[in-house]
Amino acid sequence: MYMIDKMRKQLKYLISIFFTTTHTTNKNSENYDLIRSILCAGLYPNIARIHLSYKNSSKRPIILETKFDHRVLLHPRSVNSKLRDNDIRTSKTPSIYVIYHEKVRTNATYIHDASLISPYALLFFGKSIQTKDGVLIDDWINININHKSFKIVDELKIKFDYLLEQKASKKSIQLDYEHQLIDTIIQIITKQDRNIGIVEQKE
Repeated sequence: MYMIDKMRKQLKYLISIFFTTTHTTNKNSENYDLIRSILCAGLYPNIARIHLSYKNSSKRPIILETKFDHRVLLHPRSVNSKLRDNDIRTSKTPSIYVIYHEKVRTNATYIHDASLISPYALLFFGKSIQTKDGVLIDDWINININHKSFKIVDELKIKFDYLLEQKASKKSIQLDYEHQLIDTIIQIITKQDRNIGIVEQKE
């Protein structure tokens, strides 16, 4: 409840400095591809990567790793605890990246609040460095992407970061390219998530 109340106050503050307007606030409220990416931006660097077994198994619970933990499990009470190796291998939920709120250590290390995210969410909202083989995220996650695609994402990311800085320092400023920039980023994230085919897990 404390976290929800804190987020509420943050959103109220953003609206008060003209970061958004009331008539456009809910325009993307049902765009779950975008919502997952926003969660990635807010919870980064809490990222986990799914380990796939060598054998195609429909029964084996998935095992994850984080930057500092080699073996992490989804908590039994998590909605995503129903995921199995085979789900990740198929078009049902083929992403191997997870954003999470917190880890809990008991007899094992568990992640409770977790959502699958696409590599493009990490490219836009993670700390990335281009390498000869692709892109390195947060010094441990390698993502294969061609130079041209990464350059487009990187340029959009730089412009978006500048926009955020301007919004934070000059409350009522509105840049000419603002809406076009945001719409372009939303379109890329939405298209890539749907190409990958990430779906929500149901209770």
